[in-house]
Amino acid sequence: MFDGVANFASTLQGDSGEFMRKVRALVIGVARDYEPARLYIIRIDNWFGPKWMRFAGKFSAGKHFYAGIHKVTLHVPPFVPHRVVAERAFAGPNYDETVARPPLHIECASMLALTRRITDVDKEAAFIWFSSGSEAQQRGSIMVYLPVATLPPPNRREWRERSEAFYMGFSQRQGSWELAMLRGISRGEAAHLEESGNSSVDNPRSKAERRRLVDETKLLLEDDAIEWTTLEALWRPYVDRNDVDAQFHLAEFYLDYYDEGPQKEMEMKDLLRRAANQGHADAAYRLRQQYPEGAERDALLLKAGELESLEAQRDLGALYATGDWTGPRDSVRAVEWYRRAAERGHPDAQYNLGFMCLIGEGVEANPNEGLRWLKRSADQGDECAIRLLADLYRNGKYGIPADAVEAKLWQERYRKTDLYRLREQKWGAEGA
Repeated sequence: MFDGVANFASTLQGDSGEFMRKVRALVIGVARDYEPARLYIIRIDNWFGPKWMRFAGKFSAGKHFYAGIHKVTLHVPPFVPHRVVAERAFAGPNYDETVARPPLHIECASMLALTRRITDVDKEAAFIWFSSGSEAQQRGSIMVYLPVATLPPPNRREWRERSEAFYMGFSQRQGSWELAMLRGISRGEAAHLEESGNSSVDNPRSKAERRRLVDETKLLLEDDAIEWTTLEALWRPYVDRNDVDAQFHLAEFYLDYYDEGPQKEMEMKDLLRRAANQGHADAAYRLRQQYPEGAERDALLLKAGELESLEAQRDLGALYATGDWTGPRDSVRAVEWYRRAAERGHPDAQYNLGFMCLIGEGVEANPNEGLRWLKRSADQGDECAIRLLADLYRNGKYGIPADAVEAKLWQERYRKTDLYRLREQKWGAEGA
């Protein structure tokens, strides 16, 4: 299995052996985690930058490496044919080389090149580009398109499992190859893919299998009589293979539902720590809950945020905004963290970012941007955002003119919320 893939991604003259090992691991990791029907692998003549990601849809790349992709339609990146060193297609489940297909990159008019949809080529495949000449250039690049869905669901995490595109740039520094730039993927996710590709396990757990195990565990937990040994037996084979995601889930289920004594609790916390040390964002976020308030706990939260834990990014925004932690109060940093979480769809982060944009805290006041974030939050059902929008349009505040029609619409939405009912019970309709 994967022999053809490994041969195609072998080291040629001018390639760095270490970089090509990363290419092979990441290609195999994509195949193992996503199980596409086919793999298209394209070797490009030299390094290419993240600008090619714009053909995956609009993305925002701010101060940090994370880039949120805002639409699902993926277009064929318009590499000119003479840049393509070689191209191969491999068919699952064993990913043997399949019949040659028409070249992906063709000579065509510029306008046509910008409208070629990748789903028209193959909507069940993964497309992977990597660069040649990495030894001479001391840098290399990998880009992946996974066009397996047509519409994004409301929850972005589910979307990332269905349709995604990402870019990884590597640089050779002091004799070793390191990640220098990421777009559309976190460091933890990148590390997981590489580890999955390097795994010696013949049939590693796929994402579908991962979801099945989680769902099966949740069903078991509905029965209060289910013993811990039953759940542990379900996950232990994957934990023993050093599956980072399994380490996190087993520890999480134990800490949420069971108490088998201090020895078992220590073992599960060690599992969390192992997963966090290997770059699992949710494990780092959960691990920090096992510490009392203080610098060590806050350091874990910062680590989880950098690893792209969505909840950690929102929490960091709140802590920088209030100063209620061992770190400083810093409105500018609060806006940065809120923005990172907001761009990934966190409704509370969107609400807080919108309010800070309105009042000009940590960022230059911008009523239009503030309204945009508040409405995105409200569209996800955030009741505080709905209440604030009703108030803004009723009274006219922060550079937003009063608008009786909009005020009525938002007030009607607000009256249907639990927040309104609770406030009405406590202070009456006028105070709600």
